[in-house]
Amino acid sequence: MERDRYPADWEAIATRVKDDAGWRCEVCGKQCRRPGEPFDTHRRTLTVAHLDHTPENCNRENLMAMCAPCHLRYDARQHAETRRRHRMEATDERREAAERLRKYGRDTLKDVTGADSWRHVLLALADLIEPEDVDA
Repeated sequence: MERDRYPADWEAIATRVKDDAGWRCEVCGKQCRRPGEPFDTHRRTLTVAHLDHTPENCNRENLMAMCAPCHLRYDARQHAETRRRHRMEATDERREAAERLRKYGRDTLKDVTGADSWRHVLLALADLIEPEDVDA
């Protein structure tokens, strides 16, 4: 969740949507926990989804009260796309680092990264690689 993309009064907007829905999921109809009720499971947590996946668009017709499982299912494709985009950005960063290495040589790269040895430069680059990005 990129909190800075939401309006300052997001909590009030979300509460209004939940109140309008009677604290029920508008997808599956599950009764969800109201404020002040004891916590039992996240599955009964009511959230508010942006139907167009744009947090800045808080028009009422773009908002829907959903229990956490329904919201996760609704956002699954969007989350997969975001993960793919982040992996591509990380790959681009590694490619750019490799190009800098070829272009400027390891001593300059050590100066840029602040590493005190070539081994530390390699370790710093390895930290950029997430396990899921490595082909088995």
